[in-house]
Amino acid sequence: MPEVPDEGGAARPVEPATIDAIVCVGPGPVGVALAAIEGLRAFTGVARIDVLAAPDAAEALRSALRSAHDVSIRDEREIAIGADRAAIEDHLAARGADPRRAGWYLQQFLKLAAAAAPGADWRLVWDGDTLPLRPLRLLSDDSPPRPLLAPRAARHPPYFRTIARLLGAGPLVPCSFIHEHLLMRRDLAAALLDALRIGSEPWPLRVLAAIDDGDLMPSGFSEFETYGTFAYRRDPQHFRLRPLRSTREAMVVLGPRPTAANLAVLSRRLDLATFEARHRTSRRGRWRARLGLRAARRMLDAWHAGGAMLHTPHSTALATMARMMQR
Repeated sequence: MPEVPDEGGAARPVEPATIDAIVCVGPGPVGVALAAIEGLRAFTGVARIDVLAAPDAAEALRSALRSAHDVSIRDEREIAIGADRAAIEDHLAARGADPRRAGWYLQQFLKLAAAAAPGADWRLVWDGDTLPLRPLRLLSDDSPPRPLLAPRAARHPPYFRTIARLLGAGPLVPCSFIHEHLLMRRDLAAALLDALRIGSEPWPLRVLAAIDDGDLMPSGFSEFETYGTFAYRRDPQHFRLRPLRSTREAMVVLGPRPTAANLAVLSRRLDLATFEARHRTSRRGRWRARLGLRAARRMLDAWHAGGAMLHTPHSTALATMARMMQR
């Protein structure tokens, strides 16, 4: 896959009407999701944001975003994919897996269904716990434009065992398509769902049936890896590679309620920051978070002592995101 140069996260004009965003939000506090939505509005130029949320989260998001006309909030139960959360729970339980893992699989199925639905040509599928910290370029300058991919080296073998059973394709590239976001072309997402709809069984249950029993926990399917493999198989030139600087340890370093100054410091070094809830809830995560907060405070003190200005061109958006994370 051809590479594009690192331009420090600088955004190039992209026709906003061509790209919509899809965000899934699970049950529980919605502060991080609200900040992610604000970041998408500020830094990606998407035309609309389609939020697919667990019932309690949907109500909280509607209350917080009632004046945001470019954001639609849908209860996950409104999305028809042929199998609801209860059906997925039953499937997992019947195979000896923890039915509480159903939500993790359900949100992936919802994203694929939303990406394939009629509407914009491009769908930015975005993890609801990830914050963009600066303008993010999404499409290349090619004609036709190509989605920009920030690849990772790690690959999870169970994903490819499942993909091989579903699509007859194993790993095609020496990298992973999994990141905190992936830009999908609507017609390719629809073609992927057509490929998964074989037989009378609902396609989400067919996907689950393709996963080895031992891979159901913790993970045996990735919507990003599956779509990326499918798209690359159709066209090896579909993606363009570009570097992005990111961390999945933001919850460990800054805790669940970072200040605007915290986010400003991160934005000087990173393009994306993910606040994974598991780092907040586990005993080890809480211990690491305390150490991380102390390190962050020392870092901020050093910046102030050196006379560094925490103001960035994106300070207003970052401040709004920080306020939303206080919810």
